Amino acid sequence: MADHGDKERLQDLMETVMGMLIHLQHMLQDLPIPVVIPEILTGRGPNPEAIFALDRARELVEDEPMAEQLRTAYVMLILEWFTAYELLVIRQMAGPAPWRLDAAAYAIERFSTLVEAIEDGELDES
Repeated sequence: MADHGDKERLQDLMETVMGMLIHLQHMLQDLPIPVVIPEILTGRGPNPEAIFALDRARELVEDEPMAEQLRTAYVMLILEWFTAYELLVIRQMAGPAPWRLDAAAYAIERFSTLVEAIEDGELDES
């Protein structure tokens, strides 16, 4: 029975992570110099180019004309997404491991906190 709950939690977390990616894509497109990330899922499955593009976005964000603290938050946002995503992929490959799901959930919380700080303007220059 515990495995069934683990699978449901994995599915819920994966749906959350994919929603986070959509939100992140929109946030990156709204930067002063828009950064466009291709869709991660195609008709044939995951798009590895999207993962590499998201990694490249970390470098591109460093050149954005905005406060250093805000640039850093965007880089951390991308890293939090990678953290959650990678932990869930590892969980799918390696089997049940509650710590991976807990760690992914914690990365999701950190991502959400950063999004809130960015969207509320808490990191803009004052």
